[in-house]
Amino acid sequence: ALLWAAGAAFCVLTGVGLSRGLLSREPPCSDGGETLVGVWDARVQQAVRRAFVAANPAVAEYRFLRLTRSLDAYTADLRATHLDVCQATRVRREQSDTMFDLRTACLDRRRQELGAFTVLVAAGVDAPTMDRAVGSALDLVPVSVCSDKKALAEILPPPDDPARRKEVEAAVERVDGVRALDRLGRYAEALALAEEIVAGARSLDHPPLLAEALDALAHLQLGNGDGKRAEATLHEAVRAATRAHDDARV
Repeated sequence: ALLWAAGAAFCVLTGVGLSRGLLSREPPCSDGGETLVGVWDARVQQAVRRAFVAANPAVAEYRFLRLTRSLDAYTADLRATHLDVCQATRVRREQSDTMFDLRTACLDRRRQELGAFTVLVAAGVDAPTMDRAVGSALDLVPVSVCSDKKALAEILPPPDDPARRKEVEAAVERVDGVRALDRLGRYAEALALAEEIVAGARSLDHPPLLAEALDALAHLQLGNGDGKRAEATLHEAVRAATRAHDDARV
């Protein structure tokens, strides 16, 4: 009887230990909510709200609500896709590690673009810029592009050389800054920065970067009433996109 009791107690203790181990084990995937810190979190939202109130107190709350709805929906897509990308590789085992990396890099880029926009808005806007920010939030590159596996696989990868890769990444971040300035109607600043980025992108000779920088520049030139230069820039952008295998820009 003593042996039976001891055995039963051992089984109970072992079962409790296993249950605790299973319960304490972290899931293999998350929705990446932590990656939105400094991009669209409570602190950034409050900074944007203060900027709106300073711009036009009469309509600030309504404008802020509209912007919040748009960006909350966008970040919900980011989080859902982040979780799906991880589960596809780590849980369902239906996606390669290479595609995991490509889709993750795409999501990182979408967050970077969003952050360039929100930080700029939070830094301060006037009344017309506030209205423009609300509308242009809908023009962010859709998160769905990060699920286009064929397109992601075809675009030329970043340079292998670490130093050159770092230069390309820095330039890409500046392109996102240009697009944020453009969305807020700060065209003179955006145009000057875009021209500078294009010059640097030509020397780096990384077609995906050059295609995107030229595309941003052409959009600004057209908006500035310089249709002839915009046409020439677009032609160069298409050539660069062809070299980059970026079908979306060809």
